[in-house]
Amino acid sequence: MDRPGVRVSRMLEHLQVLRGLWSEGEFSFSGEHYRIDALDGTPAPHAIGGPPILIGGGAPRLLRAAGALADIVGVNASIHSGEIDQAAAHDGLAERIDEKVSWVRDGAGDRFDDLELNAWLAAAELTDDPSVPAMLAELFGTDVESFRSSPLALVGSESDCAEQLHERRERWGYSYHVIPGDRAHDFAPLVQRLTGT
Repeated sequence: MDRPGVRVSRMLEHLQVLRGLWSEGEFSFSGEHYRIDALDGTPAPHAIGGPPILIGGGAPRLLRAAGALADIVGVNASIHSGEIDQAAAHDGLAERIDEKVSWVRDGAGDRFDDLELNAWLAAAELTDDPSVPAMLAELFGTDVESFRSSPLALVGSESDCAEQLHERRERWGYSYHVIPGDRAHDFAPLVQRLTGT
């Protein structure tokens, strides 16, 4: 497998190729990884320009590129080890997310307000038990307040979680969060509560 920088470069070129092929008429491209000469991308996508593109990550280069090229940006922790360990948890704390959103803003320029931001939840639990956030904070290697303010986690009562989501929308602009599949049914009442807000 190529090193991460090469994979990112190839993905960013691939995105330019897709955008070009989804536009009207012939498309040409010459990059480090792709070369296309006068290709008319068929079949055409349902909408000119193709479907919305989501790029998610946690590193400066990728988030700046996502700001410039994507429609939806997943602003997340960097997971260098390949696991949600304490280093990743600390990279997803509020102060780090402030910096990461600034990288997206740098890349997006004037189009920042047109972007949709999302966060992937590493920990999601609807509970009235105050020991659960404390236990998870310990696993993440941080204090409860820092844990609860991280967009990597959504833990607490339904009203607590609703408040956390509103705060994240106000602070960072997150418009949706990716809930682990095994928790989707549990969060249905919260989704219903927030619909239209």
